[in-house]
Amino acid sequence: MFNRAFGRGQKKFGDTTFVGDFDSLGFSGYTSTPWKQKGGWFSSGRSGTQVGTLDQSMVGDLGAAFDLMKTNAAGLAKAVGVSAQSLDTYSEQIRVKLTKDEAENQKLLEEALAAVGENMVRSLIPNIAEFAGEGETAAATLERLGTNLAATNASLKLLDLKLFDISLTGAATATKLVNAFGGLDALGQAAGQYYQQYYTESERAKLSLRNMRDALQEVNVSIPETMSELRSMVSALDLTTEAGQTAYVALLSIAPEFAAVAEATERLANETATKLLEAFTGRGELMPTLDGAALKVLAFQNSLSST
Repeated sequence: MFNRAFGRGQKKFGDTTFVGDFDSLGFSGYTSTPWKQKGGWFSSGRSGTQVGTLDQSMVGDLGAAFDLMKTNAAGLAKAVGVSAQSLDTYSEQIRVKLTKDEAENQKLLEEALAAVGENMVRSLIPNIAEFAGEGETAAATLERLGTNLAATNASLKLLDLKLFDISLTGAATATKLVNAFGGLDALGQAAGQYYQQYYTESERAKLSLRNMRDALQEVNVSIPETMSELRSMVSALDLTTEAGQTAYVALLSIAPEFAAVAEATERLANETATKLLEAFTGRGELMPTLDGAALKVLAFQNSLSST
């Protein structure tokens, strides 16, 4: 009788909400569960919120995921010339109403996390939707624009043509060109065929060397002069360091093309040397006053400077 008059009933809990805050410090969060308690004859009811802590491993994982999303968004933005400095202070809160199904809760949290990534991209490029395809997410749109710009500029650089600006406008223009060809594969194939059929072997060798030199300069590696020098450079790398691993990847990536260029330039030098000898002797016989080896070097230099 006393409890009915002055006591309170059992607490009745509502749905639990997962609350997470992402900011420059990482991630912090908690769970929030509202409750109500019915009063007795002479006592009023009351209500409140039960706050729960999150497992520290989950806090760490979500913080790492947030950092990774910022890194990815910054990389995608950089590809189209957009500054991502604002992401240093980016913050967002998520609120997810949890269910009694653990798998469903996991899905809901993943969807909320993906939405944070989308909002990041929109914060960097508010008009990103203007470039989106049907049903395409903001992140996917930005990735496509960056990929199209990089691939198109690579094909233009191959042909020694003017590149598109590294900008959102340049990416949009490059995308139109890609679409006109019917896709990146078709663009690459057409550019490759044109390069092979309309550029001389000497021109291709010079352009390839320039492109390989540019690629190696990006990782602070000088281009080797010969195939044996490339091999020596590879053998001397310390693969236990990040710099060594980066250089290793770069050198092995260009190795096939470098070998092809080296063989082509040697062949061109031999052919040019033969033509010069024929011009001097009238029949291709070596004149006693000429050093054949030196003439090969001169012919090789001439073949490069005259094209």
